[in-house]
Amino acid sequence: QPTTTDCRRTNTRKKIPWTKRLNKIKSAPFVQPKYRQLLYWITTGTLMSGTKIFNYSHRGTCPFCSVTASTRHMFSECDRTAECWAVIDDIGYKQWPNYQRFHYNDIPGLLDSYSSNSLFHISALWAIWTQWCRYFHDNDNRPNLDLWVVEIINKARDETRTRLTEASAALQWLELITESTDPEKERLLTYSQKI
Repeated sequence: QPTTTDCRRTNTRKKIPWTKRLNKIKSAPFVQPKYRQLLYWITTGTLMSGTKIFNYSHRGTCPFCSVTASTRHMFSECDRTAECWAVIDDIGYKQWPNYQRFHYNDIPGLLDSYSSNSLFHISALWAIWTQWCRYFHDNDNRPNLDLWVVEIINKARDETRTRLTEASAALQWLELITESTDPEKERLLTYSQKI
């Protein structure tokens, strides 16, 4: 595991507490397991990206850029993905006064805290991932390349709406877990969240 990363905003290098980050990803009680799994795969480099698929299928190549669809390419560098992030960031700036645009290097820290910014980015990442999965694996329901961006934005919208409807319950759970001083109560709350 790497121990440092580039910080785009300050042009410095910082030490990353990988054990803490991975534990937060694995145990974040406010997101569904599918999101935790996706962030874990991206962070650990174990995502089934085009780089791995390219070994046995031509579909490992990006249909827009004609390069191998690495994880970074899929979620950040592809021209179509950049279009998606531009739209998503535009929506984010209109909805939240303290919105921060997405940076690929921020992925490992998205679950550090419960925030609208993080949930919005996680929802968008999931939408991008499902689109790539359809392209890589689904012979019967492959995405229309002309509607690639529109389909991702619509999926991100739907995922965000779902996360917002869950927000009240998630905040109640976080409050209960945070305020709990009884170890047995905390154990039960944590256990029930995993079910």
